[in-house]
Amino acid sequence: MSQLSQAFVVTAALQTCGAASGPGAGDVGSFFSCHDYQIMLEVEVEVGGECRRHSDCTQVLISGDLACEPNSILVHDDYDTNYFSDLYDDALAEGCDITLDMNEDCRAVEAECVASRCTWRR
Repeated sequence: MSQLSQAFVVTAALQTCGAASGPGAGDVGSFFSCHDYQIMLEVEVEVGGECRRHSDCTQVLISGDLACEPNSILVHDDYDTNYFSDLYDDALAEGCDITLDMNEDCRAVEAECVASRCTWRR
């Protein structure tokens, strides 16, 4: 997905979900609220997790618990992680508590493409 398409998806998601900024609206001192950052990062995880074959799912976006490598978020090998990393760092710098869905099954150790999504499988 091109950066222009990604920007459109993020803008549409923010408009649909009622992005809030300004006094009294959850503003954290920047253009985006913590809720906005959460939505944008979730969209990036969805975009990055798209795949066509098992070999696409080679890149770890966020590492989970070191004792459980599969507790990481997988994305396809062509996904540019720089935007996500910058956005994530900005959110943390603003004091946001970002929660992203991660694999909870440490027995799932094979990176695979299942139903067009990068995932960990047993």
